[in-house]
Amino acid sequence: MISISDFVRFMRMVEIGAETGACWIWTGNRPDDRYGHFSVNGATVKAHRWLYERLNGPIPDGLVVRHHCDNPACVNPDHLAIGTAQQNTADMLSRGRGADRRGERHPLVRLTEDDVRSIRALRAGGATETSLATRFGVGRAQIGKIARRENWKHVE
Repeated sequence: MISISDFVRFMRMVEIGAETGACWIWTGNRPDDRYGHFSVNGATVKAHRWLYERLNGPIPDGLVVRHHCDNPACVNPDHLAIGTAQQNTADMLSRGRGADRRGERHPLVRLTEDDVRSIRALRAGGATETSLATRFGVGRAQIGKIARRENWKHVE
């Protein structure tokens, strides 16, 4: 059931494009993940998911709401459809949005490829995970994963 007051409050944060079929841009809260966030009944939910459910009913377990327009800020119901995470990823890749974020290309990276090579060499030479973690400013578990080639697999 959709509450008129919630819907009115929601729509106050939407800028509808002038052209037919244009994106409806969420102008409210949009944290780092770029999706609109909407507070309702004391909880914060993703805006596109909230509107989809109000208009179409619950989203079945295991499914996501996909954006056909590739615009995470869009809440236009005509641009939203449910599907699997695998379908969503296939959409992303087929549209050339799948950036390679391995290693140094990841925005939160702390290590360089040279660091990774050094860690592997030092660990093979007997250095402890704890000492390497302190030296390189990462967790001990991360050092172990690097040494076992579970992480940074692309680095020789």
